[in-house]
Amino acid sequence: MSSYVQQRRNYSEDKLSDIYLGQTQENENMQPLQSSFENLSGTLSEKGSATMPLVAGKDLNGFQSRTSDIGRVIPQQEILSRIVPFWELFISSVGLFGYHIITLAAHNIGGKRPFIVLFFNGCKSEFQQPNVDICATSILTWSLIGGALIYFLLTSILAWLLYRECHKHGYPGAFTALWNSPFFLFCYFFKEQNRIDLLTVPNRFMKFRKWTYLQIHRFALAMYSLITTLLVVYYLSRKTVDNDDLIIQKDYKNGDKFYRIYNPYFLPYYGAIYFYCKTIISSGLDIRNLSNNDSSELVGINYMRLRLK
Repeated sequence: MSSYVQQRRNYSEDKLSDIYLGQTQENENMQPLQSSFENLSGTLSEKGSATMPLVAGKDLNGFQSRTSDIGRVIPQQEILSRIVPFWELFISSVGLFGYHIITLAAHNIGGKRPFIVLFFNGCKSEFQQPNVDICATSILTWSLIGGALIYFLLTSILAWLLYRECHKHGYPGAFTALWNSPFFLFCYFFKEQNRIDLLTVPNRFMKFRKWTYLQIHRFALAMYSLITTLLVVYYLSRKTVDNDDLIIQKDYKNGDKFYRIYNPYFLPYYGAIYFYCKTIISSGLDIRNLSNNDSSELVGINYMRLRLK
């Protein structure tokens, strides 16, 4: 009797062990299927999000907004209009520094290598001139040309790194890199389907490095314009770089104390200050607007909601 009970007990334990092993093996076999299903669901969700409508929704007044995960297409008109501040800086720089100041300073220095003296030895006492402030000219020239070279070099390196970052995450980066660089004019030749700025999509979707969304190239342009503006204002408040302007001024409207502010010899300086300040303001506004791309962008309203009741 006891042997029979022992056999039944052994049989029950073996049966339970077989059932447990069978369930374990079944769970192991189901894990790849479950993982495949999760991957398929993720793929389907990504494809579904890629075909979502452009408009995220509308408020009570009927205004519709673009969904934040939709990249913005840059029109060709915007590409051409963006060159305006660069053209203004070029005109003011060439007109003020290139023609009016640098050529005059080089003429007064004389010798075989006047520009070498102007760039590297302008503040030495032996090169001072009675009618031209060579030191001020040298500092302003370094601010203009040196700052421009540093800006182009820095932003070109950042554009290349941005291009690599886009390709690292599987996105085409040529347009985005060029659009966020000094060579943005080449973006004009891209087809409309390829003129997508990836940085208009929030980083929670793109998963780029954080520095890519800091708008460093616009910040560098604003800093370059600010430093140059401060230097021009500083030297203009003391005296003009070309001292002949002040000598002529004394002989003309000598009794008008406000003439020192609005006399025509200062127009190139005022033009440079205006264009540089305009660049600072526009760059600041661009940085503020582009840094707030995590919210939906307002697109418009249906014409039916515009009717007067």
